[in-house]
Amino acid sequence: MTDTSPTPADRPADQLRDLIAEALLGWAETNSSPQYAGMRRPETVVANAYGRTDAVLAALPAPALAVARQLLGTTVAAPPVEEQEPTPLRWGLDDVMYGDDDTTTILLSGPGREPYWLELDPERTAALRDALDGPAAPPAPADRAAVLHQVADECDRAGGIYASRGQNEHAGAAFALMETFRRQANEAEYVATPCSFGACEPGGEPCTTHERLMAHAEGDHELCDHAAAGVQPPTSEAYPEGCTCGPHQLARITTPPAAPAAPEESTTPAAAVEVRRPCPYCPPPAMIPRARYADHIATTHPEHNAPEDPQ
Repeated sequence: MTDTSPTPADRPADQLRDLIAEALLGWAETNSSPQYAGMRRPETVVANAYGRTDAVLAALPAPALAVARQLLGTTVAAPPVEEQEPTPLRWGLDDVMYGDDDTTTILLSGPGREPYWLELDPERTAALRDALDGPAAPPAPADRAAVLHQVADECDRAGGIYASRGQNEHAGAAFALMETFRRQANEAEYVATPCSFGACEPGGEPCTTHERLMAHAEGDHELCDHAAAGVQPPTSEAYPEGCTCGPHQLARITTPPAAPAAPEESTTPAAAVEVRRPCPYCPPPAMIPRARYADHIATTHPEHNAPEDPQ
């Protein structure tokens, strides 16, 4: 049976047709004789206007017609579809095919064993693999210690560059960051390292391994592997196995610090701040207290004359 229900009069297509016809009628009335002004439009004139309108609409390209309808209002929306539960699909672990064009096809089956397949290009395959892997797990404590050591090395290198340029404040800040990251790396390594024979006593003495790591983290390297074996401090970045000390840190083992001079009493807050100078001969440059700078040059670098320390 044919549907005879009236078409809604406010559809965008009808609105566009009426507007064009009204424009044609208005133009005709403007250019007609004054005696016909205000008179009822004859049906033949209206029909003629709509005929011209249909001719205009037929000549309009589809994109222009779509834009015009959008300006008048949205097109008639399709009747809402009731939300349905997604259809569960099954996938076998071996139901994957790899094509010659680097595509990946995943074979699936529906509830009634009807076949489905999903074809993925290389980019979407990589994205799906990353999504299935889930969020990245946090680094293990041992890896965290290695990363922190790398960051400390970069800060140490930056401090050396600043010191070579005479930018002592920047060098001091870089070396301070190096010490912070080095301490955090030592703490992470302490937690990740298992006990040696004779485990740590709860609340008591640590085992040999953790005692060495604890002393190393506090700046005491007498128990480090290279010191126990009698190895001389290295002069390059190739640190001995078991210790990540830099040359400026290892110098404490072979070069005992000179006795500091008695500080002069002062009431200014700046007197409590220990001023350090970068040593350009240490690879990398080390920040030496000003009071011990001359002794450091004379003891560690005797081939260089100690410059006079400016006051």
